[in-house]
Amino acid sequence: MTQGRFRDTEVYLLHKLVIHLDQFAREQILKEEGITYAEFLVLMAVAGVEFPVQDSLCRYLDQSKSLVSQRITTLKAKGLVRQEERPDNRRQTLVSLTTEGGQVLGRVSGLLSEASEELFAVLGARDQFRADLKLLTAEMVAKLTRP
Repeated sequence: MTQGRFRDTEVYLLHKLVIHLDQFAREQILKEEGITYAEFLVLMAVAGVEFPVQDSLCRYLDQSKSLVSQRITTLKAKGLVRQEERPDNRRQTLVSLTTEGGQVLGRVSGLLSEASEELFAVLGARDQFRADLKLLTAEMVAKLTRP
């Protein structure tokens, strides 16, 4: 496949869109909250992972344990997350959002949603696009978790 043809693929176009959305988030919204993009991703993961221990956060973020640990330490220092020892497994700690962490995540998510309204207005069938993205994501997760 030539480079020109690759740039027309859905994979390339989705990747390019995500890069620009991330850049927008970093430059327009996150610095107002005093958190980095990497910290924002950890907050999202803590809120989105069913069982937020370090191993599951690492898998979700596709990042090393040391990197995730550093970010959790920074977020704890900022008062945005807390860690609690699991009663049934003392070798693991659960990570959860503090009240302030939940508020920051809520504000940032709301601002990103508002800012994207104009961007996504170019889509005619936005509800169908969202449904298709959910279906595609579920299919990819299923593919990755098959033995």
